[in-house]
Amino acid sequence: MAFLATIIFSDPNHALTKRIKISPLKSTKPKLRLSQNLRKDRIGYAAWYARYGDTCDPFPHIITASGKELDDEDYTCAIWDYKFGTVLKVTNLETGASVQVTVTDRGPSKKLYKEKNRIIDLSKRAFSTIASLSQGVTKVQIAEVK
Repeated sequence: MAFLATIIFSDPNHALTKRIKISPLKSTKPKLRLSQNLRKDRIGYAAWYARYGDTCDPFPHIITASGKELDDEDYTCAIWDYKFGTVLKVTNLETGASVQVTVTDRGPSKKLYKEKNRIIDLSKRAFSTIASLSQGVTKVQIAEVK
């Protein structure tokens, strides 16, 4: 549904008019859709995440956004742009090492995503496959595995 509107611009010599179409429900901001995958390969930073504590942890079972239990030893990741269950290939751009992970959670936090270009959080085991855990963050390239 679109409306026609007449806009009159204030001009000291004469009035200027222009007809434009206005769509009241159309957003001007582009929408980010899950698994849109227009970006075949993404480059950004990856960090690792794990549940806190040890085996005596009073909350040993952490449930991810997909409903699966978080396991530090699985090859999983948290990312905003792909559907749960999608398999991704994550390649460390400094060393060339790569790992395949399954999307089971959402993350990293929106603040890190926007300000620090942190695009993915890897499980402890997945991150240790491509970089040292003490490094904490590394530059990676992400590609969806078909």
